[in-house]
Amino acid sequence: MTQAINALLMRGTPEAVRRLEAAAGKDLGVEVVAFGSARAALATVLKALAEPGARVLVPAYTCVAVPNAVQTAGHPVTWVDIDGPNIDLERVAAVGRPGDVVIAQHTYGVPVDPAGIAELRRRGLVVIEDRAHRFDGLDLAGQAAVFSLEHSKVISGGRGGLAWVEDPSIAARLRSARDDGLTVPASRDVHRILRTSAIQRLLASRLVPRPIGSIGRRLALRMAVFSEPGQSQAEIAGGDVDLVALHPALAAAARPGVERAAANRSHRLWAVERYVERLGDLVPAWAFAGRPYVRMPIVVDDAAPITARLRAAGLDPGPRWFDAPVHPTGSRSSYVPGSAPIAELLSRRILSLPTHPLIRADDIDAIARVILSAPG
Repeated sequence: MTQAINALLMRGTPEAVRRLEAAAGKDLGVEVVAFGSARAALATVLKALAEPGARVLVPAYTCVAVPNAVQTAGHPVTWVDIDGPNIDLERVAAVGRPGDVVIAQHTYGVPVDPAGIAELRRRGLVVIEDRAHRFDGLDLAGQAAVFSLEHSKVISGGRGGLAWVEDPSIAARLRSARDDGLTVPASRDVHRILRTSAIQRLLASRLVPRPIGSIGRRLALRMAVFSEPGQSQAEIAGGDVDLVALHPALAAAARPGVERAAANRSHRLWAVERYVERLGDLVPAWAFAGRPYVRMPIVVDDAAPITARLRAAGLDPGPRWFDAPVHPTGSRSSYVPGSAPIAELLSRRILSLPTHPLIRADDIDAIARVILSAPG
């Protein structure tokens, strides 16, 4: 494993970033600019598109990285409750003002209505699509979009992000801002990121028996030597995000996945359809079949005990997205408890199940049996 990671570090040349951008552009159908993380991409896009002091309307059902990126860009956050898993566009239309920026997050890969985005734009709002949970260029309707290459997303390079901007002149400014002002992460940090992805893939594979792999994945994520966390302790405490360029080794790691994106989406679509078939009424109406979700969302009475039952059975559903209006639980932000009751209810009831390329039919069937056998 160490030899393979060292080989990636050796292959990572500046050309690797350009090749990744070209491969992603071919798949997505739009030109993109690579950054060291999706949150760095979001903050940089905000700096380019938002007027000074503009409010940024954020769904009160998101990862702490999103408000942290808004804060890093120098803007105040206005929290908006959700409709389904996404920001409530009717509430946005009611409170939004010309010049406001809206983060239209496609949670789990559930699409935000492009017609609704277009209407917000007609009202003078700026819309940035957060496509961290989906990797496709279908129905792009905002002025910009951000994609994630973090290890738990549809396409993984361990860490990284891509930004698309509708205006080519602004896209050129993004590229200049990255090339002239941002540095890449240290090699030791990149080594740890790549090691995290490699270990998690190994433990999720059929090479390791299911109960051992399930326990091992959770233990590895708690050990610094084996894991680079998705959010640093500083970010969970409400700190700014690191504005970094994409390390060439991470670009080299991500490119094969980008080139196989169509097969990846096809597998996830199959997994979604099997979950829908097995879990029936637990699938909410907004999680319709026909979408390659990064994680399959279902709604139960109380997600915590069912998660415990799955783990006791040697099945690892992974962390729950999202277990709080601002994920993970305990993150510090400007969100005021009680201000988004729909998001708070969903965060208690949601289970998001794996759809990644290593998940098989018997895995899905075993997960479904445990969920359906739970009391209540």
